[in-house]
Amino acid sequence: ANNNTLGFGLRANGTVRIWNNFSVAYSNAIAGLSNIISLEVDTAGSTFLNPDGTITRITSTGRTNLFPQLTNVVTLTRFVNGFAALRADGTVFTFSTGTPPPPAFATTNVFDIALDSTWGAALRRDRTLRNWGVFPVPTNLPNMKRLPPAFPAYR
Repeated sequence: ANNNTLGFGLRANGTVRIWNNFSVAYSNAIAGLSNIISLEVDTAGSTFLNPDGTITRITSTGRTNLFPQLTNVVTLTRFVNGFAALRADGTVFTFSTGTPPPPAFATTNVFDIALDSTWGAALRRDRTLRNWGVFPVPTNLPNMKRLPPAFPAYR
């Protein structure tokens, strides 16, 4: 994962490697991470998914825990100046500065989500794809097929 100035790699053992780092605070905070499941990097910081479903957020000033209410997170995605966290129950939490949140239909009953500053797409648990904003590719292709049920643990 990367942004304009930082690059991260997640190793199989759950440790994180960083390159192009210009901040001692970042280096020290990254060194303390272990057993990381997933990560995202955005223009305002980086977010790391812990094995217990909580997150750790790191900004240029160091490690923070601004989101103690976030539990049962199963995946993270970048959201321009922030991030989105998908919980096991299909709800989406977003944090971003200067970007409007996704519409209501994209924050519940979600299986996966992708976001940017002017568009987004949510794959819902009923296997429908919903998008909003100025989407860079067509979504009404006639040969799209309904996906079979997958990952029953998330239902």
